Amino acid sequence: MYRTLPLSWGFPGNIFTRCLKTIWEKARPVFERLDFIFYDIKLFSSELHEKNTGVPNRLILENFTRLCEEFPDKSITVRTPVIPGVNDDVQQLQTIADFFKGLFVPDYDMFLGTGVYSFETSVVYLCLQTFAIAFLGTLFASILAVPFGFLASKKLFGKWSYFSTAVLILIRTVPEIVFCYIMIMVTGFSPITGVVVLSIQSIGMVGKMYSDGLDGMDMTFLEAYDSCGSTRFGSIRVGVLPQVLPSFLSTILYRFDLNLRTASILGLVGAGDLGRLILRFSSEHKWPQLGSLMWGLIVMIVLVDLVSTQIRKKLV
Repeated sequence: MYRTLPLSWGFPGNIFTRCLKTIWEKARPVFERLDFIFYDIKLFSSELHEKNTGVPNRLILENFTRLCEEFPDKSITVRTPVIPGVNDDVQQLQTIADFFKGLFVPDYDMFLGTGVYSFETSVVYLCLQTFAIAFLGTLFASILAVPFGFLASKKLFGKWSYFSTAVLILIRTVPEIVFCYIMIMVTGFSPITGVVVLSIQSIGMVGKMYSDGLDGMDMTFLEAYDSCGSTRFGSIRVGVLPQVLPSFLSTILYRFDLNLRTASILGLVGAGDLGRLILRFSSEHKWPQLGSLMWGLIVMIVLVDLVSTQIRKKLV
């Protein structure tokens, strides 16, 4: 029934192997009649057991062998401690296999919203929702970052630019996840929270990129506008904006790529349904449904990245 005994369970050292060999040599006839075999990790981890109890490993082996000899006709019902990475290796391998199976054989009904799923619960709808969160967040941030970016330009406003620079640094200091936890207390668990978080958090990066683009320009032409009697606002509108507009649009597209990935992460804390379902299905081991979400997210990000890359090339 039990012809072999596994001797390699990932335990370091030779003590565990010697214990198993000794047990197997002395109690093999008894093991042939057992319905269950008791593998107690603390029993075989002799160093730990002797350190904690003071009982030498030799006495443990003798008592275990004598117990088997005294009750040869009794079945031994055992418990096996669930220790990840030790005696749970088989279960972990099965979980890994199920994960890859669900990844490459996803739930197509959930992906398209057919069968028992409606369109509102489909992966296509969730991806569109995530796209909308990232798009609106980037749109609001790109507009709100314009005054901060211009005010942070040293070539345009000199020493007064430090106030706007400090505000942009302060915004970039708080991570999106932390700020999302704070905003959930205000706006609740909804996609609106994701839009608000991305709108505010993106101002720090977009405004900084705006100011860097402005500082990299040659501003000597502004003197010609000033000599003609133009106001500073008029000089910026006529002479600066046409030059920095391609750079601004490239920055907006780049930030949109980042926000698209960030929007799915914010869903893990309740600011979007896609991330929330990823967390739920992974914790419940619903791998086909998780595979549908992952494939939808991958396809959406790849398509957006390809389109934005082509647009940025034309702008540059």
